Amino acid sequence: ALAPLAGRGLRDAWGDAGAGWGNTIGNETPVHRIDQIWHRGLSLRSVVAARTARSDHRMVVADFALPATRP
Repeated sequence: ALAPLAGRGLRDAWGDAGAGWGNTIGNETPVHRIDQIWHRGLSLRSVVAARTARSDHRMVVADFALPATRP
């Protein structure tokens, strides 16, 4: 189901910089990674699946490095 994303030049952030298990459903004992962030041409610093207080899913948190701009 996700092949069209890769075919359009998008990349799975977890595959680029993920740390830990990465599974997002359920929150208490995650067994499958259904929540994802896809990107194109961004530099990643880290990606984690973080436990949440008010959801049955863990949230995916990605830290991207933006390119420097000249004044």
